Amino acid sequence: MRSARPGRRSSSSGAASASASSSTCATPTATRGGILAVSRVDATARREYVAAFNAGATTARVVVPTSSRSTSWSGLLGVDSRSNDAGGLVLSIPPTGALLLRADKDLPVARPTTPTLKTSADDLTELVRVTATPGAKTVSVTFAVRRATGGWRRLAADDSPPYRAFLDPKSYRRKETVHLVAIVRALDGATAVSAVVPTIARR
Repeated sequence: MRSARPGRRSSSSGAASASASSSTCATPTATRGGILAVSRVDATARREYVAAFNAGATTARVVVPTSSRSTSWSGLLGVDSRSNDAGGLVLSIPPTGALLLRADKDLPVARPTTPTLKTSADDLTELVRVTATPGAKTVSVTFAVRRATGGWRRLAADDSPPYRAFLDPKSYRRKETVHLVAIVRALDGATAVSAVVPTIARR
């Protein structure tokens, strides 16, 4: 799930060892008013699930973005449905009700692409925001940090976009340079590692 605030030429194998595998992962969520829809993937079975909730007093019709395109969905709670060519799943959620659906088709396996890692000041706190921009088939991103001495340490793991972690400047010395890396994991467990990015967390 989303990493909390604060989050959590070098050898990429050392950085990758800081990554932890996950059996489930999140894909984009849809929210609107009293509506919450969450898409999750069972990485072992390669099947996608959608849970949707309606806190309103009337039936809500929403389109949930999914990774399972042009397939039927079985209603585990509620009625069956079908996603379109773009992966949009149309749902009618009853008032103060919920739906749970499972895709009837396995998700395709695709090789992960090398992510781009960037740092910036967080808009809401004094933390340093670390973001990764991977390919569309990513299921999780693990962020690792390394100081001048010692090995790589996992900073955070995020399984839903936007993929990000946070550095607490108070944990580092002034003007200290630290190195960051992002490790992308795909459905089949294959990984891709970003370039190592230096940054000064506390100026």
